[in-house]
Amino acid sequence: MTATYTATYTVVDIESVLRKFKTDLTMIAESTRAMDAQVAQDIAADLLTLSKGGYLKNADITLIHDNAEIRAAQYSVTEQGGDLTAGRPGGVTWPCLSGAWLRVVIWYTPAWYALTDQTRRGIQQGLKRPWTTNYDDLSHAALQASGGRNFTSNAYGMARKDFSR
Repeated sequence: MTATYTATYTVVDIESVLRKFKTDLTMIAESTRAMDAQVAQDIAADLLTLSKGGYLKNADITLIHDNAEIRAAQYSVTEQGGDLTAGRPGGVTWPCLSGAWLRVVIWYTPAWYALTDQTRRGIQQGLKRPWTTNYDDLSHAALQASGGRNFTSNAYGMARKDFSR
């Protein structure tokens, strides 16, 4: 039995798309002052590592103040990025609120769960940030969908959906 796999994107495409995500995250961190710039860089590096392995499905960034969601952006990875209208990073100058913080949550692809526990632990040890299980409601029910942008390079892409009050 033989099998053929054809990829319509490369690691360079993944890097291009994740640079745009990193720009968004950096803008959010800087405008809110709710996350240290180095933490934002580390998160972006981790997501790049996971993306290159085919393990990143979604990412969610939420600004939280007084236990309430203020703004959010959800990024969904797609391998049909050619179907998206490409955009630039931006539109994420979020408010700076004293005591606010940023929550970043990721979802893994089925490929992640197909790995052995030992392989997953090895990848996790190479990441810059500790990623733990999260049970928060990420539906952003208290927020309204307010647009979004798409980042693409060939067939690899991320569709961003924005939420605000």
